This record gives sequence, C-alpha cells and structure tokens, in this order.
Amino acid sequence: MPLGEHPSFDRPALTTRLWRYTDLSKFIDLISSGMLWLTNAEILAAGDPYEGTPGALQFPHRMWKTIEEVPAQLRAQILEMSRRGTDGTPYAAFKSWFMGEEQRCILTQYGRRNYYISCWHAADHESVSMWKIYGSPGAGVAIVTNGARIETALSENSENLYLGAVQYRDPSSFQIGESNAFDTVLRKISSYR
Repeated sequence: MPLGEHPSFDRPALTTRLWRYTDLSKFIDLISSGMLWLTNAEILAAGDPYEGTPGALQFPHRMWKTIEEVPAQLRAQILEMSRRGTDGTPYAAFKSWFMGEEQRCILTQYGRRNYYISCWHAADHESVSMWKIYGSPGAGVAIVTNGARIETALSENSENLYLGAVQYRDPSSFQIGESNAFDTVLRKISSYR
C-alpha cells in the first residue's frame, strides 16, 4: 500500500539522505527479518516525557485561572472558539475551553500508545552525536538511505503508514486548537534538535 498523504506530515524530499544509528544486534535483526521495527510512542516517552504530548508543558492551560489572565491573543481565540455552545459569557467560554483542553491533554497523552514510530536522522553527513547516543559503544552500525528508498520499502506494507519530518518547537510556545493528533506526535521540544 503506498504511503498515506496527510497535511501533518512534511515528507522529506526523495533525495534527502537519512541515517539510522543502531547497535549490531538490531541491525542483524533488521537484515534477517526484513522488517523495520516501529517503537511505540509511549516507550519513547521514557526518554522524553513530552513525547506525543500536546505541548512542551503538559497542561499549559492550567497557567490561567480566569479568562482575564490569558494573554490577549489567546483570549480572543478562546472567546471566539468557545462561545459556541455556551451562554456567551467570557466565564462560560473560558470554562468550556479549559475543560476541552483538559480532556484533550489527557486523551492525547493516553493515546500516544496508539502510534508506532521509526526515527531517522536527516543529514548530508554522519553525526558524532548520533553515534554516541544510538550507535552503541563498539558495535554500532549506521544505515544510510534516502527518502525514495524508504518510501519504496514502506509501500510494500499492508498497514497505513506515513512519512514526515519532526518539527522542533520552543518549549514556551503554546497553541490552542491543534488540528489533529498527528501534530503532537510529530513535534519535539527544540532542545532535541
């Protein structure tokens, strides 16, 4: 099945050089099984507690207790988005938005176990940092491929698969109204760049 198209996924160019640093045993497993291991996003969260969460702050909406405390630009968005279905007061709009954000954060954090990921490093040359982190001392392997070869290999799968680049964000940034759950899985805080 060809790779899926989705607006949240910024697919790398076919010529983009992609690297996967791994230890020898995982490389041998890849070669002998002919299957690429996809890690559950919940497992990735052990190394990055913000993996697959709505924002750098797990519950950013909790910074404010009333609509008046919310910065003006976000306040206008909250009032516009949340007045529908309320009595129209700013208090009701804030309460509706707050409860929606609370539910979204909890569901998104719980839902990250439904996503399976294989991480690759896009670069023109190898990375000493990646060797140190993922290459395993002594018996590491760097697999080098490109966007076209990854797409060809993944298209032979019967599952729905997507390919996209991670977006790195400032940890203090906050955005309401994420368009869909994929957006949270494709973002990491900027210190992981």
